Amino acid sequence: MSLLFPVWAILFPVWFCLFLILLLKIPGVLPVLPALLIISFLIAVPALSLLATAVCEDDRILLNNAGISFPISFLPGLKFKREFKWCELTSVSLRWEGATDFGPGDSLDLFFANSGQARLHLKQLSKSDLEQLILAISLWAGARGDEHHLLQLQTHLRGGAAEEKRLSITQLWEEEIANRFAPTSFETLRPDSYLQGSKLRVVKVLGFGGFSAAYLAQRNGKDLVVLKEAVDRKDESQSIESRAAKLLEAEASILTQLNHPQIPRIFDHFVEQGRHYMVLEYVPGQDLRQLVRQNGPQSESDVLIWASRACEILDYLHKQDPVIMHLDVTPENLLLRRNGELVLVDFGSAVKRNGNEAPVISGKEAYMAPEQRQHQPVIESDIFALGCTLHFLLTGQDPIPMVVASPRSINPSVSLELDELVNKCTELKPANRIPSAQVLRKRLNELNASLANKLK
Repeated sequence: MSLLFPVWAILFPVWFCLFLILLLKIPGVLPVLPALLIISFLIAVPALSLLATAVCEDDRILLNNAGISFPISFLPGLKFKREFKWCELTSVSLRWEGATDFGPGDSLDLFFANSGQARLHLKQLSKSDLEQLILAISLWAGARGDEHHLLQLQTHLRGGAAEEKRLSITQLWEEEIANRFAPTSFETLRPDSYLQGSKLRVVKVLGFGGFSAAYLAQRNGKDLVVLKEAVDRKDESQSIESRAAKLLEAEASILTQLNHPQIPRIFDHFVEQGRHYMVLEYVPGQDLRQLVRQNGPQSESDVLIWASRACEILDYLHKQDPVIMHLDVTPENLLLRRNGELVLVDFGSAVKRNGNEAPVISGKEAYMAPEQRQHQPVIESDIFALGCTLHFLLTGQDPIPMVVASPRSINPSVSLELDELVNKCTELKPANRIPSAQVLRKRLNELNASLANKLK
């Protein structure tokens, strides 16, 4: 009935007026009780329709670059004003003790000029909606107080990754640089800082380590991008900073020659005030490590689909001239877009196979092939890392370093065929592994088809 409320809003007042005219012109045409019942009905239907409209209305908070719109339930606390511009937001206050699960007293309070306060109970909001709200406040409202605690909350929403220093959106390289170099500090850019004149505005720091940092930024006043930064000092004693800048330049060089929908695009690479910057596509979504943390080991069918898509990306890289090896194919570097598409991020460890110099040892221990540790990576090193990633997705546990992975030994529900495939991917000698991403993808698709037939 609520869907037809505009019709009732027109018809019932007309019928009500006609009925009153009838009663006034022809007194006694109806007994008193029936007349009262009809009048009550003509009043009650529009009133109930209005109430049903309010109850059935989408109760989500609506966000855009102009402002924020609240559902009807918030109106009493906002002096019955529903829509606000971001410039009207005067301050933000977070009440949260840092517990893993939100309690009844945890809330986010938004204060608006001359219009009261909106209290959002964290327990009643989905994690994705809450993260989008925090991002919108940072992007469009600017600094409004409690920035530090909002950043802590956002990190918590992204899978509790603060303790591992992982970036949940693009894993840009903060951990990579921190692992490679001594954790010497440098001053990061502040929110609302500008680069390239006014072309790039820093929204917030995503992470930093060593002499590098990653930021969420806004480009040309519209699009969100990821900004990577590295310090470069010419003093020979400051070789750490110079190496950080060279790594950034190498990553930019690799990304510039790539054009694949499942690899973040690079928009720009520039130097400003002695610091090197790279502007990358912002990829909203969730990495596979977060997904497993929140939901546990994944189904075999989903894992097979994701692995096949990862192979498609690796096959593209391995067919470049010269060959490009990613060398950090891990759950945190495989990102799921909101439409389900898989994206491979963080090319900070990637190298070209041109034989000019021995690559730096990099990557995460449990996912690093033996030959990669010896500065002699090959394309099968990426196959090894992907096999280790499959182990994690199927079990929720990182594989043991330098041991052939067997997810079935931890999760007996894993099929024997997939377990053997993971075994083959993680053989310690490259010659014993599946030889290419193309061959592996074919095997994965065959397994997925076989699984689908069994489920019919």
